[in-house]
Amino acid sequence: HDQMIMLEGAKATTDDVDALRSGAAAMKAMQKEKFLAASVKVGVPHLASTLLLLVPPVEMPYNPW
Repeated sequence: HDQMIMLEGAKATTDDVDALRSGAAAMKAMQKEKFLAASVKVGVPHLASTLLLLVPPVEMPYNPW
């Protein structure tokens, strides 16, 4: 998820921007960890079937033999 932050009446220094980016990266990592933990809790078979739904189908050439 993208975040939009307004800095009212202040100049943003590179330190400010770096801190915001670092915080956003940490939040993204926590979300990934939460998803993986929930996936493990539900079980591997369910995760595998969910991942199969995310993979686009592959066209196989017709082989009559």
